[in-house]
Amino acid sequence: MIHSNGDGIYDIAFYRRLGDGKFQPETVRIDGKIPVTAKDGHPIYVRTLPDVRGQMEIWPMIAEKAFAAWKGGYHIMGEGGAVEDTLEELTGKPTRMLYVSEHHPEVLWKMLALATREKWPTTVCTWGRVERPGLDELGMHPNHIHIFLGVHALRGRRIVWLRDPFDKPTCGKLNLPDPDGVFTLSWENFLAYFGEIHINGRQIFEIPSPPHPSVTIMRALERSYVFHALDLKTRRTLARDFKRARIPANEYIFTAGSAPDFYYLIQSGAAGVEVRVKGSARKRRVAVLNAGDQFGEMALINNSPRAADVKTITPLVVYKMAAKKFQKWISSRPDMVSRIRRRFELQLWMQKWSKRPITSMSLDMLLAAGKEKLYRKGEIVFRRGDVADSFYVILDGRIEVFTKAGQSLKRIKILHSGDIFGEGAALKRMPRSAWVRAVAPSKLLRLDIGVAENLMESFEVVQRQLEFIARRRFRRLKKVRGPH
Repeated sequence: MIHSNGDGIYDIAFYRRLGDGKFQPETVRIDGKIPVTAKDGHPIYVRTLPDVRGQMEIWPMIAEKAFAAWKGGYHIMGEGGAVEDTLEELTGKPTRMLYVSEHHPEVLWKMLALATREKWPTTVCTWGRVERPGLDELGMHPNHIHIFLGVHALRGRRIVWLRDPFDKPTCGKLNLPDPDGVFTLSWENFLAYFGEIHINGRQIFEIPSPPHPSVTIMRALERSYVFHALDLKTRRTLARDFKRARIPANEYIFTAGSAPDFYYLIQSGAAGVEVRVKGSARKRRVAVLNAGDQFGEMALINNSPRAADVKTITPLVVYKMAAKKFQKWISSRPDMVSRIRRRFELQLWMQKWSKRPITSMSLDMLLAAGKEKLYRKGEIVFRRGDVADSFYVILDGRIEVFTKAGQSLKRIKILHSGDIFGEGAALKRMPRSAWVRAVAPSKLLRLDIGVAENLMESFEVVQRQLEFIARRRFRRLKKVRGPH
């Protein structure tokens, strides 16, 4: 597209649409002088972030200047235009515009997967604030074009990679901060907050047919962390007991204290788990649920009232199973109950220390990295001075943290199910500072610190939780042990 003549002059090719899908190439020749501000000498229009040497990439400014010259001036570009036309003028290839609300989610996924595989230039546009009030909550610009970078599935969850040309975005529950504005967004949030897709393909492609309705429930069961381990025949049997339901945005599905009536599995959309702040009428969102997530199962397993509110964030499509059917099915599967409890206990710990809502992605990744081990009563987990290469989550039982002074023992604390320990020394790469043993038969989840640190690079919220707890534990231990 851009050709440097070596003398500060550039030739840039654009394409004028002739009709019937044909385009005529036209070359624009410009010099490399970029309009800058009188105050600080920065480019007036498009600019890139400076590199380590303080220099900017010049090609975006050259391309924009040539495009402005071709159109008749920068002021013409400032008046706006259709993004699908611009894509065609830049590439000389046809653009297909899709309205998200008019197509089945599976069709849209196939189209974006095709664009990813073929590396077709693609953009997407958000709804306005009136249509989607939740845009501000996610930190997204309304009626704003984003550059589409690709889609992929991670452990059964669908992720969309985007780039915001304006700035570093704050949106995306799986946000991976990047100086160029690159971030990730769940497929469910993408469907909820983006209204248009513009695919600049190398051919006029056919839009695939939507899947048969029976495929959707099977796909939802496959993506569930509880049901994905079941064989196909068992999942098909289970699918008959689910009923599909649509729930509008900003509506309570159930509230704390209510009797459990259904088990829910989300097909599409997002919902928030809310708890009341102690001593206040205010509520705090502690978790965000997306497609493939389940909720309502703990009250059914424990046969107890609901412990929290669940409220829809976006329009929600769920599959729900009646309480009696779920309880009958789960009663014969203790392994499944153990899996649900393990995940729920880890979620409670993360909710306890996090100021931001927890996502299922961070839970799944932590669980996948862990190894379970049973400890007998009195068995030592680790000793003071041991190499700290891991930390632990208590899945069941009681753990004692203590120090030794000669023959006497000094108890620091008793930890229970859902507590975490050992993270302080592991994060700081220090030897263990205390002794830890089981005071009752206990089941622990051991997490390798190397694996956890890799996760923490992606899940900043986990890193903040661990570092906060580690600081508290070291201060408490210092007080107990006293001056040396």
